[in-house]
Amino acid sequence: MSNSPQDVWRQLQRMASQTQRGGGAPRGMMGGAGLIVMLGGAAVLANNALFNVDGGHRAIKYTRIGGVGKEIYSEGTHLKIPWFETPIDYDVRAKPRNVASLTGTKDLQMVNITCRVLSRPRVDALPQIYRTLGTDYDERVLPSIVNEVLKSVVAQFNASQLITQRENVARLVRENLSKRAARFNIMLDDVSLTHLAFSPEFTAAVEAKQVAQQEAQRAAFVVDKARQEKQAMVVRAQGEARSAELIGDAIKKSRSYVDLKRIENARAIAQILQEAGGRNKVYLDSEGLGLNVTEGIVLYQEMFFTLAIGIVMIPMSDTSIVSFVRNGTFPGFLSEEGYLKELVKMVAIMKSPLSLVPFLLSSILPAIAASNGTLFTPEAMLSAPRRSTAIPNAAGTLALYTSTTWNFTTHKRKYALSVMDLSNGSSRLFSNSSAVRNAIWLGNGTLILWLVSEDDGSSSFHVGDATKLNAKPIAAGSVPGSIDGVKVVEIGNGKFGVAFMGTASPNGTLYNSALEETPVSSGRMYTRVFVRHWDTYLTPQRNSIWYASLSTTSVNGTVSYKLSDPINALNGTGLESPVPPSGSTDNYDISTAGIVFVAKDPTLNPVTTTKSDVYYLPLKTFTESAPAPQIITTPNLEGASTSPVFSPASPAVAFVRMKGISYESDKNRLLLVPDITKGTEALEFFASHNSLGGWDRSAGGAAFSVDGKTIFMLVEDFARVRLFSVAADPSTKTLPEQLTSDGAVSGMHPLADGRVLISSTNFLDNSIFSWVDPVLAAKSNATKGVTLISANLKNGATYGISRSQISEFYYQGDGNYMCHAWIIKPSYFKEGDTYPLAFYIHGGPQSATEDAWSSRWNMMLYAEQGYILVAFNPTGSTGFGQSLTDGIQNQWGGHPYNDLVKGWEYIEENLSYVDTDRAIALGASYGGYMIYWVQGHDLGRKFKALFAHDGSFNTLAQYSSEELWFTQHDFNGTLWDNYGNYERWNPAAHTKNWSTPQLIVHNERDYRLPIAEGLAAFNVLQARGVPSKFLSFPDENHWVLKPENSLVWHKTVLDWLNGYAGLPSYSKPEDEIYRATLMNGPWVLSGNGST
Repeated sequence: MSNSPQDVWRQLQRMASQTQRGGGAPRGMMGGAGLIVMLGGAAVLANNALFNVDGGHRAIKYTRIGGVGKEIYSEGTHLKIPWFETPIDYDVRAKPRNVASLTGTKDLQMVNITCRVLSRPRVDALPQIYRTLGTDYDERVLPSIVNEVLKSVVAQFNASQLITQRENVARLVRENLSKRAARFNIMLDDVSLTHLAFSPEFTAAVEAKQVAQQEAQRAAFVVDKARQEKQAMVVRAQGEARSAELIGDAIKKSRSYVDLKRIENARAIAQILQEAGGRNKVYLDSEGLGLNVTEGIVLYQEMFFTLAIGIVMIPMSDTSIVSFVRNGTFPGFLSEEGYLKELVKMVAIMKSPLSLVPFLLSSILPAIAASNGTLFTPEAMLSAPRRSTAIPNAAGTLALYTSTTWNFTTHKRKYALSVMDLSNGSSRLFSNSSAVRNAIWLGNGTLILWLVSEDDGSSSFHVGDATKLNAKPIAAGSVPGSIDGVKVVEIGNGKFGVAFMGTASPNGTLYNSALEETPVSSGRMYTRVFVRHWDTYLTPQRNSIWYASLSTTSVNGTVSYKLSDPINALNGTGLESPVPPSGSTDNYDISTAGIVFVAKDPTLNPVTTTKSDVYYLPLKTFTESAPAPQIITTPNLEGASTSPVFSPASPAVAFVRMKGISYESDKNRLLLVPDITKGTEALEFFASHNSLGGWDRSAGGAAFSVDGKTIFMLVEDFARVRLFSVAADPSTKTLPEQLTSDGAVSGMHPLADGRVLISSTNFLDNSIFSWVDPVLAAKSNATKGVTLISANLKNGATYGISRSQISEFYYQGDGNYMCHAWIIKPSYFKEGDTYPLAFYIHGGPQSATEDAWSSRWNMMLYAEQGYILVAFNPTGSTGFGQSLTDGIQNQWGGHPYNDLVKGWEYIEENLSYVDTDRAIALGASYGGYMIYWVQGHDLGRKFKALFAHDGSFNTLAQYSSEELWFTQHDFNGTLWDNYGNYERWNPAAHTKNWSTPQLIVHNERDYRLPIAEGLAAFNVLQARGVPSKFLSFPDENHWVLKPENSLVWHKTVLDWLNGYAGLPSYSKPEDEIYRATLMNGPWVLSGNGST
């Protein structure tokens, strides 16, 4: 029976009603019933006006007018106003929680670590907790912060130190975690590490190390034995030489000695024959053949010894002249002991005079040990083949990719379109024509569709079979202009829908620059921004997306293709897609349902806002007239959108979008439209009532699994770009799973069998193709499930560089956060030696130095010059949580600078092999700004030389840039409303302190940071008499991209820095070709800035 207050109230009402209907009851009874009703009502009212707070709990009130109140209610019974006030109960007792995390150690070993925390909310902050986190505050906060702290702390220790210094590790975790939790008003009563397990590979490596140590001891014994045998050989040879001298003297004086030896030999031979009996064949040793004395010395003019990299020639003669010619780094090919054994073996095989052995050991080995050359040079890096991402066919058996290789002898680029067998990584050349581009798979077989750039400016389509390399391609139509980014989808009946991007003229037709007439005047007029963007002045033409139908027919086995007239999908809409300057194929996608694309909001100022929307264009035949684009709505999100993709299994569409309307580095949130043919409202993954989102990472490009049940994403995560996966359901509470660990994934292609083909790079290799098994990778926390197919540079082995040179560390930043930094050592690093410091500051500022290849800022290149390169990820860096990224706002010269100062202090206190007395600093873009800021502050006096590339010198001049949203966000307002913010962080205000020698590079086509910034800084240095140089390329933008220019850039930079760091100049005196033309003085080789 129910006894709720509402039921009691209803029963009392019924009793009163029945009493009134009876009519014959005494008045006293009626009065008693009324009294009961009144008492019952009072009881119900009293019950609703009271609430209990149990032991170990606290409560707060939510009122319908004032919201959450400030008063905290302790244990016991308290009053409330029914309906108007709602109590919210919190359990304030300590609750245990286990959080497991897969992370990497300082020496890059993966470890599974479990942290047990006893947490409770801070009682006096319960109202704030409810407003920001809700009642499930621990679920929202603890997993992410525990993971982040574990990763940052564990990264400071080697794998062995995690075991030997576990107490120290636990202490750091406890301290950092308590600080992080305090920011969310969560108190931690206990933090303990309950589980620590290394990967099976590491465990096996430890066992292998023990075995290796035993083998090393055995090898040492063998080497020592070889040394002793060598010494014995030398002594024996000396004895034999002395014996030969005595015999020679005896022969000179008398032939009797020879006769005596013959008699002794004859006696020995007779004895052997006697013992042989009746055998027909008898073997005699050399001792019984007499003494053969030859005159002169046998000379071996040349001996050849094969190393891993080829042939090293050691010409050698009786005059003891040895020339050691070396083409690669010695460390890693042979140890000194190994070389010794090979020399002894060589002498034994070639019967070289043993008196040369001591000479070989004393002359050649020191030459090898002293050599520290490297194969990894700017020329080698810039001329290395550069591969595109790999695109698999539907079966996952073949992949298409392009490669380009620059030749510094011919000054030409070589192109190649290749087909790779994914079962073994072998490739076959499909075409080496530079006109062939944009190759993709056509259908589910082995057919390829590609474009050819024609001489008249048009583009033609061609079809061929990847397995028939010598077959003649089939023409498949053409369009009257230059296009790119072709995407196709099979729509049935032998037809394909085709979409591509191209430039549209103001009248909506496809633009062809080859047909453009030259105007009689060069004047350009603008009435609205942009005037110029990135490296280009805007013209009347705009980007657009075009679509058409490609039909196939077969007559007597002969297949032909026909392309319908292309249709401008955006004509008359006022929309532009892809979004310039960097928008590409990630701005649109195609399916049987039509096209989705990204375009900026044309009603807003394009230079002060980043808002771009995703639009849907419904199509069936791809020959119909362009319908009106339908905008996809995203409640509460008004920032930039990108990466719209269709599901292969349904009309679902996924994409990512930011929240802020004027913030280009806001967190990307993943969104999904379940069926775009039925509705265009997108649902957000991990949405939260405070709009921060439940996952503290920024989702990158997205791709569906073939069955449409999973979405894969590329995500910046702890200085890597990793592959993550999540169920394709916006209501999921399970956070995305990490599938890869090291490197930077740049491309992904899910296949029907569940695998994903990824393309990636890392510090050591510019192109790696791999398979990922998502199930195995997720189960193993990304320690398994990745299988290498092909590494373009053999993971650095091509140039003698390796992962052993790379490490990382975390240190306390300027606030309650940790900062990350990479350490890159030379391949010939030797314990006990010291090396100059290269202090690298990345640009952005919302960016990061990641485990990725770069031909512009290659970390390994500087290390191979002889530096210990330390690359910092201070405040503003991405991939370490949105709060660290957002922390740069109005702090350009604040937190990041102090982070770098603390990084310098960490180096001096912990890295004994770094010579900070020979330190240099370098950076580009925001890194260039920071170089200018450092130049004007105390940290600048610690460096021997500085280098700034395309940096910002004067923050008050930022309106000469093009994308003003960037400046207005980072300085928290406009120049006229917040002038003080711009002035506060202005390097130009501190030029009175500039005194460190500095190189500046600034290019003329850099419209993001115009060349005046670099010229002004150079003028200051020159006016102050500070040694300085200025290099500029009139045909380069914010980056130096042309190989010839890039080589000049590298040589100039290395010569400048090396000269001050005490390292040899990179350029050679005879190197006259790849050198910038000095316009007002002689070329200076020393790099010291003097003239």
